[in-house]
Amino acid sequence: MKAQTTGAAPGGIAVIGIATRLPEAADLTTLRANLRAGRDSVRPAPPQRITATGLDPAPDYPDMGYLDRIDLFDHERFGLSRFEAEVTDPQHRLALQLTNEALENAGYTPAALRDSRTAVVFSSPSNGYLPFISEPGTLSLMGNMPFALPARVAHRFALTGPCYAVDTGCNGSLVAVHQACRELGDREAEYAVVGGVSLRHIITPASAVADFPGIASPTARSRAFDAAADGAGAGEGGAVLFLTTLERALDEGAHVHAVIRGTATAHNGRHSATIATPSARAQADVINRAWDRAGLDLATAGYLEAHGSGTRLGDAVEVEGLALARRGRGGTLPIGSLKTNLGHLDHAAGIAGLVKAILSVRHAELYPSLHFRQAAPEVDLTGADLDVVTSLRPWPSGGPRRAGVSSFSLGGVNAHCVVEEPPALPRPVQDGTVRLIGVSGRTEADLYAVCERLSLALRSGDLALDDVARTLNTGREHHPFRLAVVADRTRHLAAALAAAVTWSGLRGGAGTSPAWSGAVETPGASRAMAASEPLGAPGASVSALPRVVLLLSGDAAPPSGLSGTEPLPAMLPLPGYGADAVRGQLAAHAALVRAGITPDGLISSGLSRYAVRHLNGTLTDEDRRALADGDITVQPLCVDRLKGVADEQLALGPVVFVELGSRGELSDLLAEHLAGRPGAEVLTAGTATDGVPGVLARLYERGHDLDWSTQTPPEARRVPLPGEPFRGVPCWARRPGGTAASRATALAATGATAAVASTVSVAAPAVEAAPTKVVTSPANTAPTVHPEPIVHPEPTETTPPTDPGSSGVLSWLREALTELLYADAVAPSDDYFALGGNSIIALLLIKRVEQRYAVALRMIDIYDHPAVAGLAAAIEERRTTVDAPAAPSAPVLVAPAGNALPPILRTDAMVLSYGQERMWFHHQLDPGTTLYNLPGASRHRGPIDARNAPCLGRPGRAA
Repeated sequence: MKAQTTGAAPGGIAVIGIATRLPEAADLTTLRANLRAGRDSVRPAPPQRITATGLDPAPDYPDMGYLDRIDLFDHERFGLSRFEAEVTDPQHRLALQLTNEALENAGYTPAALRDSRTAVVFSSPSNGYLPFISEPGTLSLMGNMPFALPARVAHRFALTGPCYAVDTGCNGSLVAVHQACRELGDREAEYAVVGGVSLRHIITPASAVADFPGIASPTARSRAFDAAADGAGAGEGGAVLFLTTLERALDEGAHVHAVIRGTATAHNGRHSATIATPSARAQADVINRAWDRAGLDLATAGYLEAHGSGTRLGDAVEVEGLALARRGRGGTLPIGSLKTNLGHLDHAAGIAGLVKAILSVRHAELYPSLHFRQAAPEVDLTGADLDVVTSLRPWPSGGPRRAGVSSFSLGGVNAHCVVEEPPALPRPVQDGTVRLIGVSGRTEADLYAVCERLSLALRSGDLALDDVARTLNTGREHHPFRLAVVADRTRHLAAALAAAVTWSGLRGGAGTSPAWSGAVETPGASRAMAASEPLGAPGASVSALPRVVLLLSGDAAPPSGLSGTEPLPAMLPLPGYGADAVRGQLAAHAALVRAGITPDGLISSGLSRYAVRHLNGTLTDEDRRALADGDITVQPLCVDRLKGVADEQLALGPVVFVELGSRGELSDLLAEHLAGRPGAEVLTAGTATDGVPGVLARLYERGHDLDWSTQTPPEARRVPLPGEPFRGVPCWARRPGGTAASRATALAATGATAAVASTVSVAAPAVEAAPTKVVTSPANTAPTVHPEPIVHPEPTETTPPTDPGSSGVLSWLREALTELLYADAVAPSDDYFALGGNSIIALLLIKRVEQRYAVALRMIDIYDHPAVAGLAAAIEERRTTVDAPAAPSAPVLVAPAGNALPPILRTDAMVLSYGQERMWFHHQLDPGTTLYNLPGASRHRGPIDARNAPCLGRPGRAA
């Protein structure tokens, strides 16, 4: 392929979503701010980190690029019980969270990607978390294997593309990027989630650093290429990218952070003296092959993010390799290394360096590489024509900005990636068109947290309102607690969101849905109800969704907020004095239906009764002749009948009456009649109430889901915007005898009392803005502390209920599930699977039920009765006695003298092991399976007693 030296290379892989969790930088904005300021994020171990992870506080731990907390996790958000979360490697949990944030950053919902051919490729090191788990089992086994990490992500997000883990050592995440790009290029996948995570579950004392001379820095700092370099400092964190082809990204209106133009990876082979020795020749080769695959000349690179670990040999060889790769190409090349800021992130190091390069090409900034004073004698920067960037500087203009990223492993695997600035797109023009924007949260606190972040991100008004509307309406999940805003400018939207937050603070954060309580005075019609429990309020259910009854008043004033109205249909020849009102009513009705609102009833008066008949398809030929002849007799409105109909509607449940006009006699009368009535509300579509968009806004807040595609212009694009906050729930392996209360006491002593709060807000990524000062991420400081933290209960021995009947079973079952799931509490109406239960925990529950009640449940019984109360009733129905029969007494084994183990004696009790029970269950589902058949052959010498070997002659069956 002929190298291109100017212009943008064809094709490429677009980076459309980014999520990071790095030392002192919980998001991309904070990372950029710290890079600009030259912040050194290597520091002493935070006290709350030591306490939260159960480390001995006595030793002297080394400085490192620490995350403050690695135990916090929003397990409910990902459908996990707290028990499963606590036995799962924090690296798996971080990968789930970063994947969710990367999709949010890209403006895609998990539902939109469900069953899509999305590749999932991750790199993570083997961990030291499994030994912390006191009761190992299937969940902890699957939760602590590196190969299961991408599988867990693919399963939780329902992604069906290629899925695998990459482990090439500390450059594994950049090799993972290479593989993900290949999956997209080969059309094996439409999108790709690729990432690297590395957490230090066990921190060795500072004295252990001396065991790795020349590799681990005794000063904990990576001084890349410097004369004082003495090894790599350590760090931890993770990053996830969401990728697709550039063509698809542009077609789908995705925001492009940068474009990956080419990647390559290769091994040293025998070009190095040992497996761990770097090779300049091999590194030069992989760099040139990556740029060749991009169809670009390495001379067009404006920056190179080096591996730069700070080892004397590694730095010298890397500079020599760059000199070989750039031979014959003039010009000085700026270089730097993120390891000088954060430490060596192990398997996450490569993708973290790529993120830094993406920020550079996107924002035209070169960030300082720290701790460089003068080159080491063996590092010939001058001969290689390289320049270590030591201060923030602008990227010189002159052609597309391109950077290379190198990452090498201790096992001799080399990887390089070529990244380019995003393509220039025309700036959208804000024309003042009114847009409806919906914002939501899982709780009221979440809702207002999102509103606050969005108001800060949008206050500059730089983003086009259409783009913001598309991102928030179609690129976010819509939760029960909702707020909708009608705005014609981005700044107006930001002001409305800020007002919502301010008003909620003045209210003191009352625990009801703002849509029903009237907490946010967005323009709306008369609120004739407030006392009923609304959708989204604590304890509310889906049945609280209000019915929608449309009002078509004969004297209605035309509605506002419509782009235009169509002429009346020929079959509805109304006279001129009523035509305008009906035309507006029909247009408003069409707008509501088009937006996804299905009316539950229509009430009319005057001439509008003909409009109702037209909508219902009951307009007769006689009606048409009467309208054409002008022979129309309008009956006066019967107020008592109207009130009776309204009362009937309200008796069926909450109801919203919507006037399809600015005002009308029907809405005037009902607003007075229903004032103060629980479950009733009257809306109008006038200018003061934002017209038809305002009606849709109020219905959305009440829980009605809208077809947001009808509210978004097709040419709008997705833009990065802040997402929903995560709740930080402490999830760390419990030691025998340890409790959450004891951990809470210890954490309180360090000032991290939020560790025992039931829900702690953790900052979600914010939109990038040009920072002017160093920002310390909220997620890396102590989270907001609740005044009275709720301590999660620990499993305790459940006292068997003494009262007979289903109430006793229900009480016992609720306590048993609380123990098995590590739940705060289990209510009778709770769904087992919604609590995070799964088939593996169900097997443990089945065993407990059999031991307690002598009831042999099947797995299908739990699927048939997912509600706790329903399952308790099923157990009660099958009970034969209140107390389970006593098990046959086993012989008492007396240990022999000395250190000998007691003998294993055969008894008449046939007891299956846990593994055998699992095999039996799988056999019931698929009797013909050979999954557990292990074929083999053995040679026997001497006579065989067939009576004691019943398996002989039965191939394929294990004894």
